[in-house]
Amino acid sequence: GFWGYDAASNKIDLSIMVSNGYVYHYIGEFTSPDKLELFDVNKASGNKFIFEFISRDEFKETTIENNKTSSRIVKRVK
Repeated sequence: GFWGYDAASNKIDLSIMVSNGYVYHYIGEFTSPDKLELFDVNKASGNKFIFEFISRDEFKETTIENNKTSSRIVKRVK
């Protein structure tokens, strides 16, 4: 995958190619100092990921795909 940051628009650009050749393309922005939202550019479905940083070692990931929401907590293991 490839990450990029566009300083002019203050947005993050993420592209990931999976084994079947499909390319996931997301545009994201920080909506607050501890929240990053990524939106799927390729689909008009409204799919998105929300990352809420709880601490330096932990964040909550909320996924909205096909109008279904799921969340998980991700923690760094030292």
